[in-house]
Amino acid sequence: MHTSSSPLLESIISDDCLTAAIHDIHRAGAAIGVDHQSLKEFSSNADAEIKRLRDDVLQGSYVLLPLRKAYIPKNNGGKRLIGVPCIRDRILGRSLVHNLNNLLESYWLDVSHGYRPKHSVQTASAMIQDITSSGAACVVHIDIKDFFPSVDHNLLHNILNSTIKDQYIVELLQKIILSQRWHDTEEPFTQGLCQGLPVSPLAANAYLHQFDSWLSNICSSVRYADDVVIFCTTREKASQIHAESVDFLQTSLLLDCNRDPKKCYIRQVEDGFDFLGLRFLGDKVELTRDAATKLQVDIEIITSTAENIADLVTMSKNRIFGWAHNYCMVNECSEIDRLNSMVCQRLKHRFDELSCGTSTSEVRHWYEELAASSVIKIFRKVRNQRI
Repeated sequence: MHTSSSPLLESIISDDCLTAAIHDIHRAGAAIGVDHQSLKEFSSNADAEIKRLRDDVLQGSYVLLPLRKAYIPKNNGGKRLIGVPCIRDRILGRSLVHNLNNLLESYWLDVSHGYRPKHSVQTASAMIQDITSSGAACVVHIDIKDFFPSVDHNLLHNILNSTIKDQYIVELLQKIILSQRWHDTEEPFTQGLCQGLPVSPLAANAYLHQFDSWLSNICSSVRYADDVVIFCTTREKASQIHAESVDFLQTSLLLDCNRDPKKCYIRQVEDGFDFLGLRFLGDKVELTRDAATKLQVDIEIITSTAENIADLVTMSKNRIFGWAHNYCMVNECSEIDRLNSMVCQRLKHRFDELSCGTSTSEVRHWYEELAASSVIKIFRKVRNQRI
């Protein structure tokens, strides 16, 4: 048992940061973990819960609970397995990530756009347009096969240790990563990062930073999470970079690349290519069906987890705003009209289900909020602000 810490750890477990994490989770929505404690229940006794959390961390006695299995829809119609942490673990993880984001922002390279403050699909798109307008002739698309389940724990520990240089934070991160296990088994994960954990995106960026650095010495690239496009002046150079990238990922990061030609390819920039739900063709950027499907999937998750009309409207509104900020560079099109209709229909149906037993005045208030938060209205608002 120990009570020593560092300034960074003290910040992570401070009242202000843990309370901010609670508010962040409330805005985003949080499913219930294996202990069945809701965010509302945690918040009703927040002072005592936060004190217990802080004391456990400082004393080295913090124990993470197993993850509840959940399946969310994928764009291709399949299901993705994610881990749902308990509320307490989620709050600690969110505060940890917030503090580390502030610390590591100056360390990451500009080519990385996923899971970072002030970076998004929009900033990735802008960088791609700058690169392609500067004479890049070929694009190499790299798709890492099963990235999150394939992360090597020993290598990740070495990377975190050399990146963060704070033994208390590295130990806490290591505890979270090595404690990953499902609720129906006692065996911890021997490798991989579970999607659903707050720390997984940040750890993913740390793991792939070495790849960013290696590429930056060779050519221009843009990465969003585990999705990468690399730009070259000739097809011969593109073929060489493709082969060398596959080799680097295998030998240095113990990762394999997808061999499917639809996911891993070399193309002429002038022929157009898809990336992050966008179609790049000349100086035009268009929305693809994948981008629309992504929002549909997210709304489906929200409608499945929201417990009342206030959460339903707030969570869906925040998610639609986030989607609109990512894609506001495209022109309004039939795909957005179709998406608007499907999302409105799904939200209205779930709203009616959750309205039972709710006062008439509350239903009226949240229905007006819902009506003002359609995909079309929010998209136009965000686009007009951008212009």
